[in-house]
Amino acid sequence: MNHEKPYIIVDHDNWISDDQWRLSKIDYDRLLSARDDEKQDCFREYHEAAWSDEFKNNFIIEYALKFEYELIICTNRPEEFKDMTVDWLKKYRIPYSSIFMRPSDDIQAAADLKESLIERIVPLCFRAYDDHLDVIERYKKMGIRAVHCFINDRTTKKKE
Repeated sequence: MNHEKPYIIVDHDNWISDDQWRLSKIDYDRLLSARDDEKQDCFREYHEAAWSDEFKNNFIIEYALKFEYELIICTNRPEEFKDMTVDWLKKYRIPYSSIFMRPSDDIQAAADLKESLIERIVPLCFRAYDDHLDVIERYKKMGIRAVHCFINDRTTKKKE
């Protein structure tokens, strides 16, 4: 990462990739009774299908390029899907400088996870975008200007 340029942090699912069509692939019935260490398995099919998502919110790419910010992708998606995620970013020619993903054995809440992933770069962060309000609030507590926005309006991902 180039430490001379400030960072813009963006979420992946429901922020630059339109995941609405694959929400039905989340095993909600199992999720309700799953132990914390089993919950990621409920999202396996959802993550596996991500390659087919459409790219949205291209304005942030244009903005980052125009003002010479570095784009950081910070996602809840497990690292086991990193190759597919990187290929998806390449498919849409998204010029990111780094991608921070959930370690596959990590079960912490999204806000805790994202704080731990970006804490070392906070002084260099210009702005952050995420579709989860708890993440936005955490970013703000960390001193980052954060914006709650999304592709599809929902506060929690649920079956359609």
